[in-house]
Amino acid sequence: MRVRVKYTTPVLNGTQACAAYTFGETEDYRVTIAQCVPASITTQPTSQTIACAANATFTVGLAGSLPTAYWQYRATATSPWLPVPNAAPYSGVNTNTLTITMAPSTLNGYQYRAVYQGACTGVDFSSPATLTVNPLVAAVTKSPAGNVCLGSVQQLSISNTQPATIVTFASAPALNITIPDDGSTTGVSNVIAVSGIPAGVLITDIKIKMNLTHSWAGDMVVAVKAPNTNVLNLAYALNGTGGAGPTTAFLPTFSKNATALTTTGTDPYSGTFAADGYNPTTGDPTVPTGPNGFIPTSTAATRNTFTDLIPTAANSSSLNGNWTLAMYDYFDDFTTTNKFNNWSIEITYTGGLASGVWTSPTPNSLFTDAAATVPYNGTSSVNTVYAKPTTAGVTNYTVVVNNGVCTS
Repeated sequence: MRVRVKYTTPVLNGTQACAAYTFGETEDYRVTIAQCVPASITTQPTSQTIACAANATFTVGLAGSLPTAYWQYRATATSPWLPVPNAAPYSGVNTNTLTITMAPSTLNGYQYRAVYQGACTGVDFSSPATLTVNPLVAAVTKSPAGNVCLGSVQQLSISNTQPATIVTFASAPALNITIPDDGSTTGVSNVIAVSGIPAGVLITDIKIKMNLTHSWAGDMVVAVKAPNTNVLNLAYALNGTGGAGPTTAFLPTFSKNATALTTTGTDPYSGTFAADGYNPTTGDPTVPTGPNGFIPTSTAATRNTFTDLIPTAANSSSLNGNWTLAMYDYFDDFTTTNKFNNWSIEITYTGGLASGVWTSPTPNSLFTDAAATVPYNGTSSVNTVYAKPTTAGVTNYTVVVNNGVCTS
């Protein structure tokens, strides 16, 4: 299609647009008109069998022009189909892949199907796929293993582990804290209280998510202080570069497991990054690596990691307490619209042992201490008990295990 426009003509009608003016501008456009291809399924979702509290995914492959999909479920083969709710344990409900995270046993036998359509295709459905959730099977270890003499004590412990747990702690959604833009290292900060992290679990990830409105993210120096009082630099003037140009916001997520540096991002830096990890011993920084009172304690050997913030499994509960995000703007261009809007901490942990309720034959011969002096009450959910049978022969004890999602 060719359009010819005369400069001095304010409005052209349909015939003037192609008139032979002696001067003007000619613009050529190439328009490709593609045939609309009906949407079709290339791969049907397949049935999944998982253990209770494991994850499952259902995927549908689609071809054609502009195909879209969402998911439905039914509890039994004769139940009505309903939209999959866009809430835990589901994610991806409006995409080609439906994910079920830490599936409970109540989903056993549920069926799922994709509802799809295209630019020139009406609504149609995939074949249904069935989710089978196998029950949790209690696993118990004995110490000492094997038979014991009458009057001896044998430790019984549940070896089932808890599934991965993700917990999030957030600030108020609208802190609206003005970030001084005068080069002062006094800065601003906010505290989030973390609680409920159990002892003995393995911390697999920590994510610090922040939301700033800022005209030049490369001016920001940000640090986080953990309850153990150690401080880690998260952002140091975008890894010491000062940034590539003006920005609208600064929305990074800093993760223990990330490897990408902040310099790989672009405005508004909404990706997931490793901590810049600057401290007074790294690269001879020209400005402080944290605001007043928040100079990083991490050493050069642990730059870009969360090592100093994460305890061992033996004392993982020390993550509980006050976490502080502190920041300052090192360059004084006196902007008054830069804001600290909100932030959050996401902690992922695994490895905690499951607990259960034990049953002893009468009279009770289960105890909560290794000396077998404190009787087990038969109702508390505990990981370990101590058996001291009162009669010779085989004594059968039972346990109902709960791993936080499933019960045996």
